[in-house]
Amino acid sequence: MKPYFLCIFTVVLLSLASSTQAQTNYQFVDDAPQGNVFRRLAKWRSGDSLPAANGRGFLNREAVFAQNESQPLGGLFAPDFDLTANVFGGWNRIAGLGDTGIAESFDDDFAVGFAYGRRHSNRLRSEFEFTYRSNEAEVLGEVQVYSIMKNFLVDIQLPNRFATPYVGIGIGYANVDTDFDPSLGITVENNGSFAFQPIAGVSLRLRERLFYYFEYRYFSTTDLGVSISGTPLDDVSYDTHNLFMGLRAEF
Repeated sequence: MKPYFLCIFTVVLLSLASSTQAQTNYQFVDDAPQGNVFRRLAKWRSGDSLPAANGRGFLNREAVFAQNESQPLGGLFAPDFDLTANVFGGWNRIAGLGDTGIAESFDDDFAVGFAYGRRHSNRLRSEFEFTYRSNEAEVLGEVQVYSIMKNFLVDIQLPNRFATPYVGIGIGYANVDTDFDPSLGITVENNGSFAFQPIAGVSLRLRERLFYYFEYRYFSTTDLGVSISGTPLDDVSYDTHNLFMGLRAEF
């Protein structure tokens, strides 16, 4: 995987943001099975309380999200939402590989990824994320990690809407692919592992539905089952520090 795919996704996100720039309201319909391909129409069953609508029969997006926040788990399973698409990349440093003593041998390198998810309310977002991480050591070899994560993120609302800090947590699966010099005798017997990542960052609003963001993540796996010269090691996990920059479009 090469970083140039970031350019392709950036163009796609800019196109989406441009095409949905003027769509700032949900259309109010009694019984519409489908709506605009880029935006889900707000639908309400008979008897449901309605958010405030404007004079043209449109439901304001902020009012819909406020309604979602009154639902269980902050609207995580509410039927009305916006879609989100992210592309990101940045710095990746191996923080530890258990007691192998080889973590310091790896150079700082890069990580790239993309995510697709939902904005459930003004505060709550969730997404599925795929990320590729890579690190090399001149003598040892290379470590490449592919991860699929489910992230839950909470935006911290401030009076200034230009900058929005957020925190989150991600859980999922990682595949740690190693290409070490065979003479070292280091073997990874179980390269598939549960993974988790705490997340903290800030989003900067570029347009109504386009955001630039930068964030920190600490990505970690559970025990990988590593052995050196046939001797198994306990509690060897792949742990990294990450600083990412990215673009997020909401539509």
